[in-house]
Order: sequence, then structure tokens, then C-alpha cells
Amino acid sequence: MGILFMGILVGPYVLGLMRPEMMQVSAEFRKIALIVILLRAGFELHRDTLNRVRRAALTMSAVTAVFEILGVTLVAPQWLGMSLVEAAILGSILGAVSPAVVVPLMIDYMDRGLGTHKGCRH
Repeated sequence: MGILFMGILVGPYVLGLMRPEMMQVSAEFRKIALIVILLRAGFELHRDTLNRVRRAALTMSAVTAVFEILGVTLVAPQWLGMSLVEAAILGSILGAVSPAVVVPLMIDYMDRGLGTHKGCRH
């Protein structure tokens, strides 16, 4: 989250500290970063594990994505000077990546038994 906020801070919408040449290649850097995030998440998932936690994975992915989309759509116009449509697009991009982070962590926590009360698994 810190890197994301730092990017917003030094980017063209707040302080404008980035040189124009960097802004021209930023789209390629974002694509590379998204590919790395999705590949890492995909390599950590196994079909049988995902089938076992299907409902929880779907719920956690959908809930986090919806809240991220709504949050960015409501906040970005005031904080970043974006239009409502641009803010919704940014929120959708962030929301699309969140399941790649949430689901593998959730499966890891379930496998380790974290969050269960006194060793009782459901």
C-alpha cells in the first residue's frame, strides 16, 4: 500500500515530481507489474485446493473487489482530481488484482489453521 500511495503522491495528479519521459513508459511498467502479480498468485493456486474453498474464495474475492471499486470511485475524484469515470476505471483495475492477493493468502491461512477457535476446523 505504501508503494501505491507513493506513486500517487509523486505522480502527475498530486506533486508532479516524475519527469515526462517516465510518464511515457509508465503504462509498460504497470503492465509488467500486473503480469508479475497475477503470475505469482496463479502459481500458488492448485485446482483441488481452490475447489475445496470455492465458496469462501468467491465471497472474499467479490467482497474485497466491490469495496475497492466503491472506495476508489468515491475518493479519487476529490483526492486526485479525476473524473468519476476515471476513478471507477482505476477502482476496477485495483479490484481486479485483489483476488490474486486475497485468495492465496486465505488458502494459506486455512491450511495453517489460522483463525480457527481452539483447533476446531469447519
